[in-house]
Order: sequence, then structure tokens, then C-alpha cells
Amino acid sequence: MYRGVAYTVRITQFNDNDANDNLGSGFLRLQDPTAFNQNTFAGTFLFGLSGQNPGPVRSAEAGLITFDNMLNITSGSSDVNQGGTHRSITSITGTYTAPDSTGRTVLTETLTPGGASTVAVYIIDASGGVAMTLDSQAAHTFFIGSGMRQANPGSFTNGSLAGPDVVRLSIGIEDKDDIIADLDQGLAEA
Repeated sequence: MYRGVAYTVRITQFNDNDANDNLGSGFLRLQDPTAFNQNTFAGTFLFGLSGQNPGPVRSAEAGLITFDNMLNITSGSSDVNQGGTHRSITSITGTYTAPDSTGRTVLTETLTPGGASTVAVYIIDASGGVAMTLDSQAAHTFFIGSGMRQANPGSFTNGSLAGPDVVRLSIGIEDKDDIIADLDQGLAEA
């Protein structure tokens, strides 16, 4: 919440009282309609997606994609993990539609290796969006996830890690006392 306006809402649905109903989670994000144009969308984005292939096997993809303001996907690459098996997508190119009044744009991608893929992206603001594949799940992996603008493409080096760090902890999987002990040990060594 910023100045009394909620920007992000987390949603959890749990109606599964008899193992025959719905489970789900997600989020709502406040959009910035001034970002719904190809000039704002142009740039390089990091993305992370998760989903399931027709196997059904859990899958994840992380990568980088670049858009120009002429509705082209100029470059990209990613790493995919499908049930513990890794593969690299060495090239992502294609086109995208001009964002509509809801911030939706459709990417028509050519993946090497992999072939054609269609992805819907909903722009949140000039810094990011939410993506979902539109390909038939009968023959393709279904992915959903998000992307964020890379501020200075190609500028990350080992020196980028020097200085103050940002740490994100996810408590719930590991015992909180173990996390506190790890933090204490790390601070003692700093």
C-alpha cells in the first residue's frame, strides 16, 4: 500500500473440503495504463515461468527477451527445466501486437530449438508484466509467470555484487531457528 492505494493483493483459494474442488493462488496488481504502448514496452526483460508439459511433468523457464518499439522481438534466450532435464533455448525472435486498452499484447515467437509459440502478456507498468502461453497444452508446455525490465542490459559483472545486499527469505519450508542461525553465522563472518 502506498498513500492509501493498494498496488498488490495476494489471493489464495482453498475450497477442497472433499478432494474434488479447486485449489489456487495468485495476485492482483494495479496497472499503469500510460505504459500500454510499444514505446514503453520496448526494452529488455528478465522472465521466470513455471508450468507443466503434456507428460504431465513440472516445468520451469528463466530467460531474457528484448523488444523494440517497431513491434519486433529482436532477441532472447532461456533455460528450461522439465522434470530435472535441462535444455537451452538459444534464440527467441518474432513479433508482438501493439498493447490494447487492457495492457494485453500477444507475442508470436520463434524459439530455437522449439519452433513457434504464442504468449499473452499483460503489462503491469513500464517495469513489468505477467505472461502466459496460449499454445495447445496437448502438444506444448503450459507456462505462466512474470517478467521485469532489466535496467542496464549487459552491465552485470562480479562487481555488481559488491556493496549492500538485498536478501529475501521465504519462511515456511525451513525451521525458523535454522534460518536465524544461518543469518547469525553469516553476519558473524561479514
